[in-house]
Parts: sequence; structure tokens; C-alpha cells
Amino acid sequence: VLFRSDEVDERAKTAITKFQIHLADVNEQPKDTITLADPAVREHVVANLRPNTTYIVAVRVCYDDDRWGVWSKPIVFMTMPALMAKLQSTAEKQVELLVWRDSQAESQHDETVIWCPPLTEHQLSINANPCAQPFTLEKGTSTLLTLDALAVDTEYRIAVQDKVLKYWQGYQEVLVCETIPHAPQRPMLKERKGPKVVIAWGHNQSMPDHHQYVYMLEMAIQEDPEKQRKSLVTQKRNEVLGKGSQTSPTDAGPRFGQFELLGFSETTEFAIELPIAIHNCYFRVQCCKTNQTVDGEDAPVARTDYHDPQSLYVEKPAHYIWSRPSPIGHFRTPSVPAHPSGLHISNLTHNAAMLHWQKPANHAQHTGLVYRIHLNNSYQDRFTCIAETSETHLQLVDLVTNCHYRVAVTAESTMGVSVNNNTLHFSTRVVPTTNSGTEPAKARAANKAANSTVPARRALTAPEDVIISA
Repeated sequence: VLFRSDEVDERAKTAITKFQIHLADVNEQPKDTITLADPAVREHVVANLRPNTTYIVAVRVCYDDDRWGVWSKPIVFMTMPALMAKLQSTAEKQVELLVWRDSQAESQHDETVIWCPPLTEHQLSINANPCAQPFTLEKGTSTLLTLDALAVDTEYRIAVQDKVLKYWQGYQEVLVCETIPHAPQRPMLKERKGPKVVIAWGHNQSMPDHHQYVYMLEMAIQEDPEKQRKSLVTQKRNEVLGKGSQTSPTDAGPRFGQFELLGFSETTEFAIELPIAIHNCYFRVQCCKTNQTVDGEDAPVARTDYHDPQSLYVEKPAHYIWSRPSPIGHFRTPSVPAHPSGLHISNLTHNAAMLHWQKPANHAQHTGLVYRIHLNNSYQDRFTCIAETSETHLQLVDLVTNCHYRVAVTAESTMGVSVNNNTLHFSTRVVPTTNSGTEPAKARAANKAANSTVPARRALTAPEDVIISA
């Protein structure tokens, strides 16, 4: 509210030294009296009043610093209604908001002064940064404002200030809004074990501590190749007859049907058992924040199983504002690791050996390869897994002396376990002679650690009837 006093008669013999303004809400206790010590002041702005509220004001002057005059006739007035704002739409880098002035309340007092200009001027502020250009608002109308070049998945605080005559009234926050989340990255095949697969994707969450992010995974199935071929033939025929446009390069690629919902997850991965081969499937992901809905109300999603991030119950997916779909993910049928090759033994002794092998031929297609070593000796019917390692060698210890062994190495990754694995046969050496200084050279050579994988010779025993008793 702006107060102005009449011009003071310069010929007056009594000097005016200061002013007092008495302002109060008609329905509440009076506010503090405002004292203006400058006798030359002729107007004063009182800010931070409540909108659409009836106030009463009076002014008096002070003469010679000690004599106050009588209060002026009180004036009853009503402040203007508040500016309102509503979010109309939101995108990755843009929001649209509708701005209007609330309806004027009716005054309960006669002769109430109501300031109601036909056109008002305003200015926006976004996160405390004023916009360069103001905007105007006609009485009884609203205006749609578009804010561009915003950051993705970011909160914005919108404030508006009024200009009355030549005075800006200060910013008042009218809206808190957010842009929608980033689009998820292209889905990737994280793990496959038969028909069971795990689809994963990357995503940048700007406000994970303040909001709940929900992901929606969809899948489409590739069209039948024969049906696709007939469709392309028909399109080519139409081009020749001039009934259709030319085929674009993308039309020659694989086609798929409508995307159907697979499920929801709070994490960036989804486990599913596919009913068909994975190379016939196409996947895409979208993301939403549960506080962004079409009606503007927060609608958090709960799990039916607390320990399962995929057990989200989303009753109405269309109720939420979703991000752009991710790029479509399509996977050829992934192969399991090839079997390790080049199995061989080194440093063979009577109770130990060093086993070596080479990486699978397709090891570059698999991350986190783990090798499992399986051993079988002449006294066992089945192989037993004795160790696992990520290296391409392993020290075999605690072997039985002069015993025949079979050893196999399998490779395992998230895509499965190698098949048709090679088996290596080897035999440990005989017990070394303790009197190494007196044993013959041939015996020492036979008992020395070697790289041979030839089975050990069987020890022969003479028949009892030819043994000469001592």
C-alpha cells in the first residue's frame, strides 16, 4: 500500500518535524505504529501485507518535535488478491505454468477502497534469479508462461512480484515444480541362464534422496520373418506402381509389434523368464518419479514384498508422468563361454603338479570369467570340483603317489557354463628314494619332477610259486 500526504504550506509558521502512520487489519489487533522522521517525505510504502485483506489506516503529524496532531480520517481499503500459479505440463527441459490473480473478496465495510487496475505488470524469478522480461496480466484473465532451457530432473522454485505504479512489491513464491527424469540408457543383457535373463540399464538420478524413482520395462516381439517379407514385397510393388513412397533404409531392418508391459522395478535391473528365444525380443525402459502425476498429487508406490524391488504395485501407470523411452535393446542369442583349451601339466612330482590352460576362444565376450577345476582318480567314479579361480593355472597338491588322474576345467560367466570340456590324463610319479646320494642315475631321473603327462608304469609283482624263500 502506498500513502501520500498533501503538500505542506510553506508559509506555515509551525514546522512539521515527523509523521506517524497507523495501520491495522480490521479483524485483528493494530500493527506497530510507523514513525517517519524525515519531514520532507510525502509518501511511504508498506510491504508484506496479506493479500485480499481489509485494512484501516490513518496518519498524523508532529509539530516542533513534541506536539502531535490529531489522526486523519481513517481510510478502509482492501489489498489485491494474490497471484496464483499452476503447473500445466512438464518435460525434460521445459515447464508450462498458468498464472492468474485470485478472485477479489467481498468487503464487509462500506466505503472500502479497492485497488483494481485493468492491467498489472509482473516479473518472474526462477530459483532466485529474476527473468529479464516482465509480463502483464489483464483483469479477470490468466496467462500461460513457458520456461525453456531448463536442466533435466531438477527442482525449480518460481516466484512472482507485482509492480504497482512505479514500485515493485517483492517476490512471493507461487510454485515449486520439477522437470521429468532423464531417459534411461539402452537396456543390456546382464545375465542369462537358460530362459532366465536379467536385463539391466544405466540411469542418472538427480534427486535419489528426495524422491522415489520407478522404472517400467516393456518388451516387443519380432514379427514373423515370412510376414515381414510379404510386407516388404507389397511395399516394393506399390512403389513400382506409384502407389506408395519409397522405402526408407530403416524399413529393411527387423520389425516388431507393440510394446507390452513386463513389470516395474525400483532398481536398474529386471529378472524375467522369457517364453521365447531372446533374439526375438526387443526391450525398452521408461522412468518416473512418484511425485509427478497428471493431477499434481504425490502418489508413492509400495512393494508387495519388501525384499523384492520388482514387487511394485502400480495400479494406474498412465497416472504418472514418464520420461522418454530408452533406446531399444535387442540381443542376439548369447553364447556360453567356450571350453578352456591347451590343458597341460608342469612340475609333476609324486604328490603335486601344476595345471595350466588357455582362456576360452570367446573370452572377450564374457566378463568375470571363473574357472572350476574338476578332478577324478582311479578310485572314484565321478569328477569332484576341487577349486575355482580366475587365473589360468592352479597348483594341484595332496595327490596320491603313483596314481592315475583325470582333470577337467570349466569356464563360467553370467551367460552360463562351458560345454564339451577337454579332459587331461596324467599320473603322479613313484615315491622318491630317500637315499638320493646312492641311488642309480636312472632312478634319480625317473623320480625327478617333470612335465610329462604319460601315465606311470604299473609296478609288477612276481608270482608266488617262483619266489625263492630266503
